[in-house]
Amino acid sequence: LLTSCSSDDASESVLPVNPVGTAVSLQLSSVEWESTRATTDNTSMALFLVSKQPDWPWYVQQGRVTRIADGSWQSLMEVKKDTTYYIYGFMPADGIAQPELTAIDGDYSKGVRMTFRDLPAVTDEDICVLTGVGKAVDGTPTAGHYTYAAMESNYVNLLFGHIYAALDINIKVGTDYDRLRTIRLKGMQMLSSIEKANVTIELKNDGSTMAASTPATTGTSSQADIIINNGEGMDLTTEAQRLAGFFAPSYPGTMRLVSTYDVYDKAGNLLRENSRAENKLPDLSAVGTGQRKVLTLTVDPTYLYMLSDPDLDSPTVTLN
Repeated sequence: LLTSCSSDDASESVLPVNPVGTAVSLQLSSVEWESTRATTDNTSMALFLVSKQPDWPWYVQQGRVTRIADGSWQSLMEVKKDTTYYIYGFMPADGIAQPELTAIDGDYSKGVRMTFRDLPAVTDEDICVLTGVGKAVDGTPTAGHYTYAAMESNYVNLLFGHIYAALDINIKVGTDYDRLRTIRLKGMQMLSSIEKANVTIELKNDGSTMAASTPATTGTSSQADIIINNGEGMDLTTEAQRLAGFFAPSYPGTMRLVSTYDVYDKAGNLLRENSRAENKLPDLSAVGTGQRKVLTLTVDPTYLYMLSDPDLDSPTVTLN
């Protein structure tokens, strides 16, 4: 485990590796979400367990928690009985720079400010922070409460909130066109006119909701692949299928979606390979932290009534 300690006096002696007490492994009973927005596919989180012994400065234990194959979360972090902790965290633990953690008024029991720098402006990762803690097996996590008393159990329940906004994309083919052609979507990219974003999150241990600053953005371009689970692509139908990407809240730039797909006839013959369609997205500046924008993409030829083969094999992707 990585450990660090903070104090007002830089010359103060180094803390022992662990405060006194018998340590047991921290176990996660549940990981819940503040909003009804689609839950994340993240597989890792980073936690800060902060404690204080009398006459010692704050002790910050940092560790990683990983989601394993059965869907549960596995922690190698340790807690000590009869010790009060203040737990803060974020996800994913991989792929983004570790945020700066600053105690409010120098007191971690009051809460923290978490500053993320150089986050990607667009990403396939749902960037989230811990917004509440509930003790033991049956303790419901409540937003704005970060105190965990490891007295009777080493189990904890965690509540997370989304920092980034989500782009939910429902993609389908038109009914008439589906009778004539099969579209296999092979990839989709979010192209952004900005590159990075810095954002500060304030988490107060008084029942307050998460407060996020308007991101400061830098750079002129970036891109992110929207993950399609099947590496060979997915065949589109008249029923909308959902894809998701994520972007800096109150996004100030312009964004485009680029779709790559193959066109087949109904006998399974490949007619066109690696076709591309590009759609400029509407203004996203009003989509804030934890919110989502839902878009529908429909694949249809422009002049289907003409039954023109060139047109059938080069359909238009329209944005609704």
